[in-house]
Amino acid sequence: MAATKHILIVEDEGLIALDMETTLTDAGYRVSIAASNHQAEEILSASSVDLAIIDFHLQDVTSVGLAKRLDALRVPFIVCSGTAGLAELGEAFGNAHFLPKPFTTDALLSSIQVRSN
Repeated sequence: MAATKHILIVEDEGLIALDMETTLTDAGYRVSIAASNHQAEEILSASSVDLAIIDFHLQDVTSVGLAKRLDALRVPFIVCSGTAGLAELGEAFGNAHFLPKPFTTDALLSSIQVRSN
């Protein structure tokens, strides 16, 4: 049996993060949650991550720097945003899959399948 994939959720809206965590845990994934870029960096330093789902706007900053770090670590990621479209995300997110908010459970799980392959 394959090892359980570790997914990092970087989301500053608690209810959205908890909903994603429940969905992904129920689907068999191991999940870590970060509410900021700093918390995400701590998780990335402490453990390996197979995939990240990152909100574009985190409090008063964007996740552009985090996206660059994930690229450097070769960790695939999904950009999840309700305030920015794929065109606005620029080169830092060029290879990312985009999941617009609000999203359905099926859309979330489909996005993970796309990025995991």
